[in-house]
Amino acid sequence: MGNWLALYEQEGLSSFLTLRTRPDNSLSLDDQKLGQLRERLRHPAGFGNSLEVRDWSAERFRKSLGYSTVHQLVHHRLRSKLKVPRKSMNGRTRPSPCSSKKFSDILGIHLGERRGAERFRLFFQDESRCGLHSVERRRIAVRGVKPKVTQQMTSGCYYLFGAVEPTTGDGFLLELPALNTETF
Repeated sequence: MGNWLALYEQEGLSSFLTLRTRPDNSLSLDDQKLGQLRERLRHPAGFGNSLEVRDWSAERFRKSLGYSTVHQLVHHRLRSKLKVPRKSMNGRTRPSPCSSKKFSDILGIHLGERRGAERFRLFFQDESRCGLHSVERRRIAVRGVKPKVTQQMTSGCYYLFGAVEPTTGDGFLLELPALNTETF
């Protein structure tokens, strides 16, 4: 308020009626540069945040854009938004689950061999990995493009092995650092 009063005392009413702009405060890029930004947003990796867009434009176009300018261009003019990326595991495929038919065949063979022999106890076993998973961050991309991010799983985990005899309820639980032949 004090600045306005000082301006009024120095220059009068006409100072309030003149339109002032900052130098080099263009809100948009030219069509060619805007097209390059649109193509970069179509790339599956996208941008992680507005700072990445600002750094990319500064490096590419030698023009520093403010946060509000980047936001206006990316979100409103190019209609891009943050999206959850599709997971990529560098070409690895998930193993197919074991079929229950194999288990029943194996169990039938072992039960057939044991008939008439001493009594045996049947336990059901399972193992589970407990630990940290990689955090999925959203990426900026244009509409119609699903960003893709290579994901690396963290190695800080441990394994739980448990077995239960259903007829008596007896069971045990082991916490081990690895899942391999020796621990299994």
